[in-house]
Amino acid sequence: MLAVGERVAPSSYSAVLRAANGFRGGVASTREELCGALAAGIMLIGLLYGRDDVSQDDSYGKAITARWLEEFSEQFGSTRCRPIYERMHSPEGPGSCALVARETSLLLLRLLPGADQAGSR
Repeated sequence: MLAVGERVAPSSYSAVLRAANGFRGGVASTREELCGALAAGIMLIGLLYGRDDVSQDDSYGKAITARWLEEFSEQFGSTRCRPIYERMHSPEGPGSCALVARETSLLLLRLLPGADQAGSR
């Protein structure tokens, strides 16, 4: 997500990365909750398309978040850390979640409008 954040929100990506740190490893490395890469993507989408006030229309941000969730789940077969972690660390897997980070970054870049242009947001 660092690479995505640098590209789509260059002035804020380090703050998002720090804020997302607790989601690492399925929340505090428990592997019991949401995949950290998925959570970081949700946070980046919120940074780009979220609202500052409850009176603002947030339908676009919600729609992109829903699409992100759906595409992530389709690609990895789950939104939870443990099943993804177990596949990555199985004898047939790559042995780390670096592949998840790479693939989620590419997926998010394809999903976000204009993300192919550095500093577009």
